[in-house]
Amino acid sequence: MSFFMFVILYKSYVSGVAHLKYGNTVNINDSSFSYWVSMSLSLFLACLFLWAAVNFFKLLFE
Repeated sequence: MSFFMFVILYKSYVSGVAHLKYGNTVNINDSSFSYWVSMSLSLFLACLFLWAAVNFFKLLFE
């Protein structure tokens, strides 16, 4: 279940950022390698900060 949620979040994140940056959706065939590297890195950092925030609130309310 969580895998499917992650896939849905990933797809919506990539298409949302592409829509904000370029005004349209970007697929893997039309975009450059550096675009996907930067998107993957920013998604990883967003997940890392989310994980840190969840653990912070777990410690705060224990």
